[in-house]
Amino acid sequence: MADSPVSIQRVNPPELGVPPGYSQIVVACGGHIISIAGQTALDQNGEIVGKDNVAMQASQVFRNLAVALRSVGCTAANLSSWLATRCDNDLGLAADIAGRRPQHFHSNIAHAFAQHGNKLLRPNWL
Repeated sequence: MADSPVSIQRVNPPELGVPPGYSQIVVACGGHIISIAGQTALDQNGEIVGKDNVAMQASQVFRNLAVALRSVGCTAANLSSWLATRCDNDLGLAADIAGRRPQHFHSNIAHAFAQHGNKLLRPNWL
């Protein structure tokens, strides 16, 4: 799918400082825009991986995202942003999720968002 050269520039103006784990600005030129949504902790058979274990679920989500990216000829290096949604107020769980990301993707991803929701689609998703 990536038939034209893509240039991705990650920028952190000195006046804004360097944030941990992401870039504040991304400039992408060439190629295509691809949106990937709904990556969860389900395996290829639709079974949840790591019931009641947020670290295992996070790893499965990142594996699924890698599969989705490969299916269109991309890698995590092509990501300009990502958004994680979770439904708890436990900062320790958030740290578990954040700790799994570098094992699967480079740490200079731009616009890494985390949002809090009231409820996910399935009760065992953390």
